Amino acid sequence: MAITSTPPITAMRFRSSTRLALLAALLIASNIEGAELQTARQFALDIYRPYRQGMVSDFAKRSKTILHPHLLALIATDEQVTPVGDIAYLDGDPLCDCQEAEGLKVSRLEITNSAAHAATASATLALPTGTRHVMLKLASTAEGWRIADIGTREEPSLVEALNKDIARRRHAGAH
Repeated sequence: MAITSTPPITAMRFRSSTRLALLAALLIASNIEGAELQTARQFALDIYRPYRQGMVSDFAKRSKTILHPHLLALIATDEQVTPVGDIAYLDGDPLCDCQEAEGLKVSRLEITNSAAHAATASATLALPTGTRHVMLKLASTAEGWRIADIGTREEPSLVEALNKDIARRRHAGAH
């Protein structure tokens, strides 16, 4: 009598159904990730829409609907610790890394997943004064996508720069 190493049919069914369940879970996760990236992309496109339509964006007015509460709080704190007559750290439009956004065109916008409920939007912007590269770190919140940080080649993190400026001004004010 020969001994076979064939597993019982119930074990084969279990393994097959486990594999199918894992495959289904991966497909669902992939679809959710794809849908999340699509909404992040739409958010980033909406951020730059006023510029594309030839309107000059009013960053201060729009900031409450596009910035993460933590970034909004840092900007407000920096303005509060800035002495009267001085200019706060954020002097311009960080969405385009410019003072004047007139003529701005988005030449490239790429969205990548950076973590669960987070994405990065890399934008290449064409301005009459030259090309700018801006990176928006996006975070999914209960209100939708919000910008958690903004970076450029010269300034990789607005959050870090604001924290340093606040600390510097507080230190200077203490002396």
